[in-house]
Amino acid sequence: MVNDDNLGPESGNERLEAEIDSNLENESPAEETAEEGRPLSHLFPDDFTFPPVDEMDAGQLDEKLTAIEDIFEANYIELALVDGLPDRLIYQFLIEDALQEPMDFSFGPDDSSICCINGCGGDCPTCFQKDYCDIALDRNLDGY
Repeated sequence: MVNDDNLGPESGNERLEAEIDSNLENESPAEETAEEGRPLSHLFPDDFTFPPVDEMDAGQLDEKLTAIEDIFEANYIELALVDGLPDRLIYQFLIEDALQEPMDFSFGPDDSSICCINGCGGDCPTCFQKDYCDIALDRNLDGY
């Protein structure tokens, strides 16, 4: 054991352990999990509206999806659904499922990672993308 008069009665290890314990005691569980388990919808401004898909024409729907994708991009979220999926299905998936799901927001500029939303839950027969998905089409899911 190193005897360092500057450390006082505690050794360096004891002092470090005491400091760590003190920091842990002062850390609020709410602070630890502030970004965990929150729905994606919390990323949107309070005045951002999500009208039902059948109340928008094609132009309005395109504008709404562009605005959603812009907010996702600003928050390191990529929307990567299957190619050819109609905008109405994309929007419906977003407002009914993706925006409601709790997420762990531990991605972003600090660790150079992103969150990728692909809409695939692995259950092809019930998937909203199955009519456009190469994997589902290759499996010939018409019988489901």
